[in-house]
Amino acid sequence: MNYNFSSLAPASSTILLVDEDRFIAGILRQTLQAEFTIKYVSNGMEAMHWLEQGNSPALIITELKMAQLDGRKLIRLIRDSTFLSHLPIIVLSDSDDSNTRIECLESGADGYLVKPFNPLEVKAKVRAILRRSTIEKTSVKHFPERLTTTQWILPSAS
Repeated sequence: MNYNFSSLAPASSTILLVDEDRFIAGILRQTLQAEFTIKYVSNGMEAMHWLEQGNSPALIITELKMAQLDGRKLIRLIRDSTFLSHLPIIVLSDSDDSNTRIECLESGADGYLVKPFNPLEVKAKVRAILRRSTIEKTSVKHFPERLTTTQWILPSAS
């Protein structure tokens, strides 16, 4: 089933790609550039510098292993920031260790994909996270009052 969420497009259509491997960056750029503007930086320090200049991407894709400010520290800095904590983050790494995946997800990553990867799976993950992120923002904006379980009307069991 396909859903049309074009009316719910995020304010920014930029993806911040953080990876030292220019080959991987090229594959992702080629896969995503029809729908998104790709801002590529090669390490976490460059990513934070770009974000601190007031740039706000729709989503961040980061590798874990980088010489200057690795992906784990980048995730922590973003999640600790009042201005950046809302940004969705996908980790794309060659580490397929379960403990690493769990650590990243628990520290604030919204998704984790293992290299080598299918570029179309990355694209699908990006779309899914942005779709959910956009719907959450829209529902809070249009429906600020949420129902609580005590407000539900349930049929009585007779």
